[in-house]
Amino acid sequence: MHRRRLLSFIPAVPVAAAATQPAKAVDRDVLDDLQLRLMAWNLRSSTLDGLDPDMPDDVGLTNQAQMIEFLRVRDPDVLFTVETYGSGEALLDGLNADQPAERRYTGVQVTEGLNDPSKHRDNLWLFTRLPVLEHFPTTNEAVVSSFNFGGVRAALPSGGTICLFTTWLHYQEWAWGLTDDSVWDASHGLPRRHTDAEVIGTDLERREEMATTILEEWVPSFVKPGEPVIMGGDFNTLSHLDWTQSFADAPGHGGLVLDWPVMRRYEDAGYTDVFRTVHPDAGRYPGATWSPVSGTGLAPGRIDYVLIKGNGITPLAGRSDIRRLEDHRDFIRDAQFPFYSDHGSVTVDVSISGGGQRQGGPLEPLPHETPVISTDPPGERVAADQITASATSELDGSPASAVLDNDVTTIWQSETDQKAQLPQSIRLDLGSTRNVTALRYVPRQRYNGIINRYEVRTSLDGRRYRSQVQGERGFSSQPTVIPLRGRARYVELVAHHGYRGLASAAELEVYER
Repeated sequence: MHRRRLLSFIPAVPVAAAATQPAKAVDRDVLDDLQLRLMAWNLRSSTLDGLDPDMPDDVGLTNQAQMIEFLRVRDPDVLFTVETYGSGEALLDGLNADQPAERRYTGVQVTEGLNDPSKHRDNLWLFTRLPVLEHFPTTNEAVVSSFNFGGVRAALPSGGTICLFTTWLHYQEWAWGLTDDSVWDASHGLPRRHTDAEVIGTDLERREEMATTILEEWVPSFVKPGEPVIMGGDFNTLSHLDWTQSFADAPGHGGLVLDWPVMRRYEDAGYTDVFRTVHPDAGRYPGATWSPVSGTGLAPGRIDYVLIKGNGITPLAGRSDIRRLEDHRDFIRDAQFPFYSDHGSVTVDVSISGGGQRQGGPLEPLPHETPVISTDPPGERVAADQITASATSELDGSPASAVLDNDVTTIWQSETDQKAQLPQSIRLDLGSTRNVTALRYVPRQRYNGIINRYEVRTSLDGRRYRSQVQGERGFSSQPTVIPLRGRARYVELVAHHGYRGLASAAELEVYER
């Protein structure tokens, strides 16, 4: 069959001219299935605006430039962005630089008519290589405004049309935060701070009403009968598909079974969650997008989605990203900002029957997201009362001794003073020489000092140390078991990279044979 390049045979149509220039019909016999790459991402303005008031402007612009490079590597055909906040034109210019005509994007500012434009409150945008036929009227009403929802009708190579919507549902109340609290409490044998009803009740504060309005009022007013729909964005809630009984014992789930009402409402309305469809095992593929900056906590925070609806749209592949490209990890604030935003991105491939061939090749294979699983360390635990702890840096109220008190609510943390930069270390004196088998690192619950890149050193005399292990773990609150071997009296954990450039630990346990 003769193959044609994606969209090269349909001229781009100015939005204002959409009503008079419909897409040209194409003989479907010459078309393969169209593969489209879709990405949803909360950008945090692309310059990390507001996350660190002391960050120089040029560092934020460097982050923006790296973000554009990352986007060009992922190569989406449709990009749904949230918290775009003044960066839309810069992103569009960067995406289109040196691109042939058939690969160029149209950028559509979805959020309009709200606040002073100089304040950069243009929350929602979308960028697409598909010719845009119509920009739907903005919706600035009390429950749902163009700050929350809007989109376009675009042309398919087949001559058909498709509706593309960017979405942001309100963050109040905090679905992931209460979930993470509950998983933490359950995992550490602490009294639950929140009931299941209170956790999923966070959806009822604002999001359920917003979702109902979008699905029952706005989508039907824009979408023609039988027209396919793609919706992407930051929904600020978790999915019932991730929290079934099947995954209650998965890492980071704490035995919880949660029937999240908002995402179930989208499913009941006929929408398919692309990432979870192609990766149905929520234990092996958590797909967390919250938060590479704030720390991913213990519960996997999958709160950003690409949803599809319509006959002939088939999910093919998907991945989430929460780490900079390897070439970008020399970013001056990498320890504080390991990704380009405080949200991870979700990228998926779908096919549309009879739509044509995608230029650019298939989606890069998804790496195995097998999470770190807390297993029983080998050997017997050395009693905490036989160990003493000291550190190169201690924050007032967070001493080194806190890692030995069998209380995960108290922590050791390095000082926040700029002089106390990483690496910082905490040293355990085991009281006598022992045959060590493992060190179990229990992070704090979320945020400052969760150690990502580490080294463990051991010594017999406290003067001469040998490096046993160097490794990297996620910014998760999931405990990590680090194997050790040989005889040692002193065990030292060195933090080379931690959230916000700090080091912390809730508990440190040493095991021996």
